Amino acid sequence: MSRRKTGQAHVQSKDQAADKLREEVRIIENLQREGMGWPAIERIMGVNKAAYQALKQQVDAMNA
Repeated sequence: MSRRKTGQAHVQSKDQAADKLREEVRIIENLQREGMGWPAIERIMGVNKAAYQALKQQVDAMNA
């Protein structure tokens, strides 16, 4: 595989990772909006409140 293709794959995987983080934050926000508490969110998503806040900061930084 050429360097160019490898670089494109790397960019694509970074984009996919960023999209996954954005989607995870969006889902958690939707669960909260529906009145779901953190114990249930932790069981469903595997993310506690502190981890969510860190994810949210990452997403906000990516969107800036």
